[in-house]
Amino acid sequence: MRKKLTLIVLVIVALPLIILGFERKAVSPNALVKIVPSKETTLSDQKIQDDTNLTSVSKKTEYSVPILMYHYVRDLNDPNDKVGMNLSVSPAIFDSQMKYLSEQDYKSITFAQLNSKELPDKPIMITFDDGYADAYSQAFPILKKYNFTGVFYIITSKVGQGEYVSWDQLKVMQKAGMTIGSHTVTHPSLDKATKSQIDKELTDSKTKLETELGIKVTDLCYPAGKYNTQVIEEVNKIGYTDATTTHSGISNQDSSLFELPRIRVESNTNLAKVLK
Repeated sequence: MRKKLTLIVLVIVALPLIILGFERKAVSPNALVKIVPSKETTLSDQKIQDDTNLTSVSKKTEYSVPILMYHYVRDLNDPNDKVGMNLSVSPAIFDSQMKYLSEQDYKSITFAQLNSKELPDKPIMITFDDGYADAYSQAFPILKKYNFTGVFYIITSKVGQGEYVSWDQLKVMQKAGMTIGSHTVTHPSLDKATKSQIDKELTDSKTKLETELGIKVTDLCYPAGKYNTQVIEEVNKIGYTDATTTHSGISNQDSSLFELPRIRVESNTNLAKVLK
């Protein structure tokens, strides 16, 4: 009788374990993954999704890169200041121009990308001469709004004075992805300067920017677009890799990196027309 009771107890204890074993075998490994996805799987899926959103960039042998030229981004309506009016684009118009570029799938690039020819399908460059205070207060926020970067050419002797941007503002812009380039120390006509004057303007501005911002400066804009062969030689010798002019046109694979043309943008500029 005791033996029968013992056998019954063993069967009662063992039966749930046997049933559990069959249930585990019935669930495939794939089913387990579907029921409880791992964190690694989730992260991997996210990475693939992120990769599909990356801009397509490739080495180009033939290309065209419009380089837009701005000065002031401000509201100015003074018929007596024709020069100022021609150099000014209102924040509202600038916003509409950046919106157009974004809707047309243009991608802003740096001169480093241009020099390497590693370019997206619709590259564009957005440059600002002189370093006015509205570069920070107006242009910078609008560029960020549309996920664009800009190149800001700075007259180093003017930084922090009156209507010009400050060093602290330049640091904020640079850390946010904006490129800071040289526009010399005092904005002279380099084509009329002596060799020693050229060297001082180019070297001192480069050194000042690099010291204040902790960056390497290789981009230059000729003040008022004035330069000559001697200036180009010094620019190259001092360590700049590119320089923009005021010549009108669109940069391409045949353009000299030290004589890059640009498109002057004014309030009435039709980007759809000039970028055709």
